[in-house]
Amino acid sequence: MQEKSEKKGWGGRRDGSGRKKTCARRVFFSANEKVARILDEADTPLSEFINAAIEAYAEERNKKTIFGLEISIERDKD
Repeated sequence: MQEKSEKKGWGGRRDGSGRKKTCARRVFFSANEKVARILDEADTPLSEFINAAIEAYAEERNKKTIFGLEISIERDKD
């Protein structure tokens, strides 16, 4: 019987090799007609466009307003 020796050449899995992750999570969704038209007109890659749109929506949704005026809840530290 022959003993198996470790192969130190080409091929096989190596720690740290391969394409690095560029996203935290993949999400798939179905776009309605209106959203499909908007996506068709996007001038950037779709992932960048969708990420920017979601971030802008979340930022807008989290704004605090009174009578339509944006207010800040931050306090000055003295």
